[in-house]
Amino acid sequence: MTEVPDHLLERSRAARARLTGEGGSAGDSAPAGDSAPAASAAVEAAPAAAAPVAAAPAEIEKPPEPVPPFVQAALERKKVPSWAFFIVLMLPIWAFFYVGTLERPPEEGILSIGGEVYATNCSGCHGASGGGGSGPALSGGEVAMTFPDAASQIWWVVNGSAPAGTPYGDPNRNGGQRISLEWSGAQMPAFGANLSAVELLEAIYYERVTHGQVDTDTEDLHAIEYIVDHAADFELGGNFEEGISIEEIQAILDAATAELEEG
Repeated sequence: MTEVPDHLLERSRAARARLTGEGGSAGDSAPAGDSAPAASAAVEAAPAAAAPVAAAPAEIEKPPEPVPPFVQAALERKKVPSWAFFIVLMLPIWAFFYVGTLERPPEEGILSIGGEVYATNCSGCHGASGGGGSGPALSGGEVAMTFPDAASQIWWVVNGSAPAGTPYGDPNRNGGQRISLEWSGAQMPAFGANLSAVELLEAIYYERVTHGQVDTDTEDLHAIEYIVDHAADFELGGNFEEGISIEEIQAILDAATAELEEG
């Protein structure tokens, strides 16, 4: 076997070192064959290490959608306080009692006309709503408690106040009979000559229904309505004469009732 001279081996190693880029002198003990694979691996690994990693695209945040004006107004509106719910709950109860204090509104016909006669001739003493003034109160049922029947009230309005200190009206009235001129010393004028019979009956009808709270479906009030509608048939001469008695007035009402029953 032929031996290769050392200087040729050394030259071969130097040439290989130049090709692979490895340094080292001829005296390096590491064999050239061992360095070549390492260099090759380094060359192959270099591109992988140098390759940039693609960054994920940044997510773009959408701007918030504008709030509709009506929604914004609702959000900013002041809330109803809790105590207001209690008031709302009590409103129906209050309304029930309030309506109960109201007087029944005048109806068309005799009640409406009677209200006008009352306002012109009676309200100055007894009050527009019948609550009293220089004359006693008529409202709240007072007029019907004092005069349980229409004849006695008609008599009183036709003839005016009795002498001072004279009891009048229903003796069984709650609180006792009324006493003439006891209320304020003001005298009740006689309206028999100042009002026509029809006007006087219309005012009495109004007072008994509105202030006395008498049901319109009573015999006395039906009789008054009939007399007003047929005044000429009762020969009242236009007015109730002063000095007429309660019995005479009741006879007129009874005659009207009888004609109603016949007709």
